[in-house]
Amino acid sequence: MRAVAVLVVAGLASHADAASADEGRRTPATSPAASIDAKRKQALTEDLRYGHVVGSVGAGLWVPSASFAPTGAGLTAPAVGLELRARLGLAFSGYVVGFAEGSVARATGKTGCEACATTSLTAGLGVSAHLAQGFAADPWVSFGVAYRDTLLTVDDVPRAVSDAPVHGIDFARVAMGFDHAPLPWLGLGPFVASNVGVRLFDGEVYADFVAGLRVTFDPSSSARRLVIDGAR
Repeated sequence: MRAVAVLVVAGLASHADAASADEGRRTPATSPAASIDAKRKQALTEDLRYGHVVGSVGAGLWVPSASFAPTGAGLTAPAVGLELRARLGLAFSGYVVGFAEGSVARATGKTGCEACATTSLTAGLGVSAHLAQGFAADPWVSFGVAYRDTLLTVDDVPRAVSDAPVHGIDFARVAMGFDHAPLPWLGLGPFVASNVGVRLFDGEVYADFVAGLRVTFDPSSSARRLVIDGAR
């Protein structure tokens, strides 16, 4: 009887060991969900953007304030126009990029001046913060400063134009947007921006608003970016 009991206990122990081994073979670590989590953690912990040279070009609707044009005979406040901008940056980390930026914007006068126009050029520096790396979805926000040169066409007679330059400093250039990357090195998304500055000759504060689309380029991106993103 004692021998039978020993055999039963040994059988139960063997069955438990086999079940444990089978459970180990079916561990969640090898499941698709666990693999996805591992890739997400990898994207959060690894520095996938550091050292990359990145660039972007964008275009948008430009809405300048009336203070872009000093008051005076023959001057009119600029109307809504178009702005083109370009950035070239270097990633300091996976989430921070320093950049140089330039833009050109042009708008016609609102009323009473057939030949009036406002052309505004900027060149400056800034830094952008990215909320994600390694994923196709890339929300970002940036801050910068820039020198601005605005040319105001003041003659109200067609084809008889003379330009009056207005120099200024954009001391707060704030922008935010959302880029989607269908390819590891290519992104596309909307952005909005507001630039606040001061005219150098009289201290008058001006501002503008820009809303548009931009295309981004990151030639250094690894194809692993799409693998990680595809795990979502």
